[in-house]
Parts: sequence; structure tokens; C-alpha cells
Amino acid sequence: MASRTTPTPARPARGGHLTTFRQERRLYLLFLLPLVVLLVGLTLYPIATSIYTSFTNLHLARPNAPVRFIGLEQYRQMFANELFWTTFRNTLVMVTGAVSSQFLLGFGLALLLDRELPGIGIIRTILLLPLMVTPVVAALVWSLMLNPSTGVINYLLMLVGWSEPPVWLGSGPLAMLSIILVDAWQWTPFVMLLLLAGLQGIPKEFYEAAELDGATFLQRVWHIILPMLKPLIGVVLLLRVMDAFKIFDKIYILTAGGPGSATETVAFHAYRQGFGFFRMGYASAISMVLLVVVLVVSIVLIRQTQTGGEHA
Repeated sequence: MASRTTPTPARPARGGHLTTFRQERRLYLLFLLPLVVLLVGLTLYPIATSIYTSFTNLHLARPNAPVRFIGLEQYRQMFANELFWTTFRNTLVMVTGAVSSQFLLGFGLALLLDRELPGIGIIRTILLLPLMVTPVVAALVWSLMLNPSTGVINYLLMLVGWSEPPVWLGSGPLAMLSIILVDAWQWTPFVMLLLLAGLQGIPKEFYEAAELDGATFLQRVWHIILPMLKPLIGVVLLLRVMDAFKIFDKIYILTAGGPGSATETVAFHAYRQGFGFFRMGYASAISMVLLVVVLVVSIVLIRQTQTGGEHA
């Protein structure tokens, strides 16, 4: 009887897997190509153009003047200008006040809303309404409310006995405080939403164990909530700090940088120099310094976030 032999399965050709991998990689690159082109066109090219412009004497009010490469001259003028340092201090005050108030209020609201109560969903939705308002519209509404003569805020203050309510947007400290409060009103719900999501992701077993150990509410916040939310807090602060450094619309609508230069930030200063006085080279230099500052602050926050994630 003839013996039957089991046919040996055919082996893939040598290098077949490598060829397939190369084909797939080319396909991936082909699909990514439109995104890369869009990224270069909308992000990298404008940044590169701004960097180059900051080293030139480009002035739109002098169309016949040749554009020359002048090196660090724009940066030298900028750092020697007292107005630039005033706007830099204003920026630090605004970023610190806006981000800290938004975080404290958002964290407090998240702690209050992290519970199952009747109608809690409706309350959360109502608190998110400021996020749905366009920043320009929000600034316009608040400018009407803060009007010293016809604004509803001063009207309410006079009803409770304040005979001479303040001119909110007419004095430096109050104008800065007003912008910070308006920005906090709009973006505190954003901070609250992210932190509330983080709170609801903490296992209930941790709270139960802390309750059995007799931990108070503040002890639970300090030893459980803050350590576990540290990476998320880093992300929230990073997003809000980057946005606060380039705040423009509210300043433009509420104070236009005034009174004087009391609320003029670095971003608004760059806008005024570029589109008010047409000094595009100087404005580009200001923008580059602001970009470097934001990058440094972002790197510090990212490192803190990574450290928090490792030790959590």
C-alpha cells in the first residue's frame, strides 16, 4: 500500500513580511501626507515667517523702503522699551489672577457637584452655559453690565447702599480685576468640567477606606483627591495658562489696553505695534518672546505632570 505523505505548507517567500511592512508604511505615509501639508502650511510656515520677520525692519507704513535684515536690533529696542516690561508685568498679573481664580473656583464647584443629588444634572448644565458664549459677546455684555452710569452691577450696588460705586473699567487695578473676573466667569466651567470628570474616576474604595480611618473632608482632599488628580490638574493648568497668555478679545472690548497701559498685555502690545503702528518686524519680535515664555512655562508644567503621574 502506497504511503501517503502530508504536503508541506508553502512558506512565504523570503522577505515577504518585510515587503508587506514597507507597503503598509508607504500607505500610512500617503494618508498622513495631507495632514502634514496642512500642518506645515497653517502652523510651521507662519512661525518661520514670523521668526524671519523679527530680524528685519519690515514696516507696512513704508512700502517703498527696502526690507533689510537687521539682526537683533528689534529685540534690543524691545528690551530697552519700558512699555514692553510694563505689558510683561501686566501679563503675569493677568495670567496668575485668571488661572488661579479659575482653578480654585472650578475645583470647589467640582467637589460640590461630585455627588448624586436630585437635579444635579440640570445644575451642571446651567453652570456650563458660559462656555457656550462667544468670548467677544461675553465681553460686550460685561462691558454693558460694568458701565458706571447704566450698568446693572453699579445699580445693584446703589440699591444696597453704596452711594458712589466704582468705575470698574476707568481705573488701573479695577480694570485689571474686571478682566480677570470676566475671564474667570467664562472659563471656570471648563476647569470644573475636567476636574469633575477626574473626581468621578477615583474609585469609591479610597473614600470608604478613608472614612473608616476617620479622615476628615480636608484630609481626603489633601491625601486622596489632589495626589490622584495631579496629572489632570497639570493638564488643566497647562491649557488655561497657554490661553491666558494670549488673551486678546476681552481686553480689546473692555478696555483696549487702558486706562493708559494698565491692562495692556504682551499679546495686545504686539497687536498694537503691528496693526496700529504697522511695525511688523517689531511686533514679530514681541510675538517670538511671548512664544518662548509660553513654551518655557508649558515645559515646566508638563514635567510636573509627568512627575505627578510617576508618583501617583
